[in-house]
Amino acid sequence: MVLNSFSKILFDLLEDIELSSSKLYATFSRKFPKDASFWTRMTEEEEVHLKWVQNLRLEVEKGKVQFHENILRLEDLKKTTKLIRDHQAKAKEKNFDHGDALRAAAEIESSTLEQPFSRVFFSKNPILQKVIDRFDQENQKHATDLNNRVKNLSTRTPKNIQTPRNR
Repeated sequence: MVLNSFSKILFDLLEDIELSSSKLYATFSRKFPKDASFWTRMTEEEEVHLKWVQNLRLEVEKGKVQFHENILRLEDLKKTTKLIRDHQAKAKEKNFDHGDALRAAAEIESSTLEQPFSRVFFSKNPILQKVIDRFDQENQKHATDLNNRVKNLSTRTPKNIQTPRNR
């Protein structure tokens, strides 16, 4: 099956989201060395997701995976890519802290969960379907993990207020 131009754009955006997320999380890994292992794991998982999207494209082209392109909204994918780029720019700012990184990543991961992949892609091949289902599970795991980390953030003390720790 030859992909139409709309489907090609959708796949390009899906790939861009995974690649850009991976790059953003790699930035966080370098910027926050105390949590480098967490951010490195996130980076590596996004790189795996990118390969899955690339393989899904190939399997759709081969006719082994059905693709319901009308479920994904082009505008939502474009908003997610812009969101990631905005967070990448903010991450370069001096006052961007680890809490900001966690909130940014949680926002990104939640935005990509609007439509589970299993509603968009389907295969009669059990191995391919397992990959599609795993994609949903990993996206859900990322969003849940990040949202829990955001909830556990301690309240920040403004830098200009004297406390026993910063006197």
